[in-house]
Amino acid sequence: LKRETFLRQARALARLNQPNLIQGIDVGVANGLHYSVMEFVDGPSVADLLRRGGPIDESRALTLVGLAARALAHAYRNGVLHGDLQPKDLLVSREGSVKVGGLGMSNHPPAGTAAPYYKSPEQLRGEKDLDTRADIYSLGAILYHMVTGDVPYPGKTPTQVARSHIEDAVPSPRQKNPQVSAKAEWVILKMMFKTRERRHPTPLEAQKDLEEIVAGGNPKGFAPEGR
Repeated sequence: LKRETFLRQARALARLNQPNLIQGIDVGVANGLHYSVMEFVDGPSVADLLRRGGPIDESRALTLVGLAARALAHAYRNGVLHGDLQPKDLLVSREGSVKVGGLGMSNHPPAGTAAPYYKSPEQLRGEKDLDTRADIYSLGAILYHMVTGDVPYPGKTPTQVARSHIEDAVPSPRQKNPQVSAKAEWVILKMMFKTRERRHPTPLEAQKDLEEIVAGGNPKGFAPEGR
């Protein structure tokens, strides 16, 4: 990152104040080195949980992703788009809450990054007018991984994964894991529509649907089977 870009991003993140965002504490220069001090979260990331193998309990997964959606909504209201959301960015505290990290650094990904398992189609097409619905897609892909134990499009190469995100229908989560509820599948597929206009318009709308399922209700627009 260039000096001015680094400082601008770090200061913008430091101004964000939401319980489910990793809090920026300080930013500055010491001995010619630029630094950013962030809140420490004593707990595993969702990536750590997934590495243990198998799906994560649906209710827990929906709750964690709902909290992450709340954080993303706050960030976007303050002009910050994540743009590169991955399971490693969702940190689970000892209290069972979620802290979202990695904000503000997506414009400068490190060389040799892994396959784009969670990227939205519009990002992979190189579109410039991205908005919060790109993060909603990524969050849906993460939720897919959490409840099924597998990414939506495994692929053998980054190019193959990217092409699948752009062109292929999302494989049914319930076919990968029959324990996934019809409600959860419905919300995941809505979050992952190829056309962003068909996704939830804001992370808060996605959060409401996720919380409704956890509470035993139906997400808005969901029609139970047999009706």
